[in-house]
Amino acid sequence: MDAVTRDPRIWIINVHGPGGVGKSAIVNWVTYKFYEKREFEAIIHLTAKETMLTQDGIRPCSRSLYSLENLLDHVLLAFEEGTSGDLDAKKASVMDILSAWSTLLVLDNMETVADGRILNFIQRLPVGTKAKVILTSRHKTGGWELPLPVGELRDEEIREFVRTKSREMGVVFPTTRDVMNKVADVSGGLPLAIQWMIGRYKLVNDISTVLTATVDKDSPVLEFSFRNMWAVLSPDARSLLAAATVFEAPPTTQQLSIATNWTIERTDKATSELCDSALMTSVTAAKDGRIVFAALPITLSFARIQLGDMGDFELRCRQRVQQFNDQMDLQQSEVQKFKTIFESYSLSTNNEKRAAILCRRGESERFFGNGDSADDLFKQARELAPQSSYVLAMSASYELEQGHIGKALDFIQIACTITNSPTGALCFTIKAKILDAQHDKYGRVSSLERALEFASDDPVLRHQYGVALSKVGRTDDAIEQFTQILDPSKDLSPKQEIITLTTRALNYQRIGREDEARLDEERIERIRRDHPYLS
Repeated sequence: MDAVTRDPRIWIINVHGPGGVGKSAIVNWVTYKFYEKREFEAIIHLTAKETMLTQDGIRPCSRSLYSLENLLDHVLLAFEEGTSGDLDAKKASVMDILSAWSTLLVLDNMETVADGRILNFIQRLPVGTKAKVILTSRHKTGGWELPLPVGELRDEEIREFVRTKSREMGVVFPTTRDVMNKVADVSGGLPLAIQWMIGRYKLVNDISTVLTATVDKDSPVLEFSFRNMWAVLSPDARSLLAAATVFEAPPTTQQLSIATNWTIERTDKATSELCDSALMTSVTAAKDGRIVFAALPITLSFARIQLGDMGDFELRCRQRVQQFNDQMDLQQSEVQKFKTIFESYSLSTNNEKRAAILCRRGESERFFGNGDSADDLFKQARELAPQSSYVLAMSASYELEQGHIGKALDFIQIACTITNSPTGALCFTIKAKILDAQHDKYGRVSSLERALEFASDDPVLRHQYGVALSKVGRTDDAIEQFTQILDPSKDLSPKQEIITLTTRALNYQRIGREDEARLDEERIERIRRDHPYLS
């Protein structure tokens, strides 16, 4: 009532929530209260409801709202005006009426009205209108009007509702704690579903039968509460709601993305639509602070039935989720794929191993162009192992590839301060790449020098260091690095030998040591003759 009267600049109030939650009942009560208080000069109450739920099933009922012309005629007749004339003339007359008389216009069950012109008309009423419009709908209309969500009943409210309705209907409904918990789970706290259950109990006198029938595939409760809303959902929103039923607990965006094999962006769009339709709610999980998407058990019951009509979609969702869970559970068959990484970087804790797997998945998603999904995977990896120098280094490398130099530097600075012997070379090598990307040649040299402290026998790393020295004009020092790599005691492959000799020869030439450069070139030719595939 306060929402209707407090702000003259807002004339549309959208009361939204799932079917059977009590939107119409609340609005009807409010309408009668306004009538008793004589707060409006006129009240016009119209409904687009075509069916009603009874204990015997869904029954048809007559609707009074179905088109813009029909709405305009109702307003004109209420004010004893003629209904002849074209549409534009009627619209102008109704706008004049609603600007002159304080009118409460109640439009019930708007989701069943196919005529979008109705909403367009009331949204375009002049700013000075004296009308207030209350809409009820199973989803938010998406306009600028004031949304008022109606939520399901909670535990104590359910018990009170059962006691009240049982008394009204003359039913001795069982109210033990166990039964009330089951009623809450099965009904999802929807008053209409609970009322139907009480009515069915009066007929069959068996609570188990009633509970089962409420979520059965032929349940009129499910059909009445969700069919209309399901019909207006996009195909993606339907699929995502159905996919949510394969999880035992409310899933994250990432989990839904894995199940459906969609990008994060596509998943976000579908979850937003489901949240706007009150079929899902975003919740911050108390355990780890992640955002998860919860749906009422009764909503999931309906979605599960629809999932059965989607071919092998359920099977594929479950297979993808199982494969991901196997990786996260570190089952032996899956761990083998990542064993080298775990051993190379001494990743010993389960969280670090899981985080490493997420990093690898993130790299794969980036390779296939799924940037949003990759972002989310790396974020999850850091949440799992926030003090892992490996995870921070891989995050820095990922951000560098995305061109986010600042983010990359932030991650690698932390990684380098907490690095250890197994990850030191990795961290400082990635830092060198980041510094090179911002043309910090001397910083790159310094970082590669630190990297060699952790992996002095790595010829590739030493070669990078030599090249970096050469680029800052330290040619003699660069030649020294290449000479160390070419030490006869080192076990180089022919390819590594050619690359190092070529680079040393270029540096010899740079400082005029042509004879030594020529010796390296002759040595290169001998290796090529011995290994033609390298020519």
